[in-house]
Amino acid sequence: MEIESRHGRIIKINGPGVYRAVDAKMDSRVAAVLDLISSRFREPWTLELLANHVNLCPSYLDRLFRSFKCKSPCVLLKSMRLEQARILLCSTYLSVKQVAAAVGISDSSHFVKDFKKVYGQTPSVYRQINRESQHSPIETVIGHAAITPD
Repeated sequence: MEIESRHGRIIKINGPGVYRAVDAKMDSRVAAVLDLISSRFREPWTLELLANHVNLCPSYLDRLFRSFKCKSPCVLLKSMRLEQARILLCSTYLSVKQVAAAVGISDSSHFVKDFKKVYGQTPSVYRQINRESQHSPIETVIGHAAITPD
């Protein structure tokens, strides 16, 4: 998947949560922040910590990032975390609270609110709908056989 920025520059997503700069004109500090948050998105990043990592003041990093990505680093980080959470909800049996913690979100109530805002459903409902639609006929038969009396 590729994302086009405000200036027509391209960022390539190499799998969930892995962003790579494709355009050589991208500011190296923006590319460094993209690589950092995509590889370590579970960590409790703040704009200040990200700015310190690339030796910029937070407000300048935010402006620089927005000029390229149309989003702040923190908004992009939240998007990456929610995307990873969506994948975990459909592929694991972790509780919603465990999924939130696994992607670096410490407050599960904020996680539920943000997830619903992005995906239109609470994480539990999203999991239920997407799990049901992903069952193969054999899984459905096996699952049904396990709950029917002999």
